[in-house]
Amino acid sequence: MKIASTDTPEGLSLGKIIAIGSGNALEFYDFLTFSFFAIQIGHVFFPEAQTSHGLLFSLATFGVGFLTRPLGGVIIGAYGDRVGRKPAAP
Repeated sequence: MKIASTDTPEGLSLGKIIAIGSGNALEFYDFLTFSFFAIQIGHVFFPEAQTSHGLLFSLATFGVGFLTRPLGGVIIGAYGDRVGRKPAAP
């Protein structure tokens, strides 16, 4: 009779599902807040003489962040797979 090992994962536990959901909710909140305040951010951080450019630059910053997060996840994930979790953590 073979006894099942406890080392193999059989699925996601409730704690893991809550952690994944809360992480996704925080990321969504971050991007939603930035996009909601894009006009105000454009006025504060970019010159007032070119108001439309401030909004475009603000949204471009949002787009760069949106595109580089998965790229950073792939790069840091691959590095973490190679050398371990602790050296890869910021």
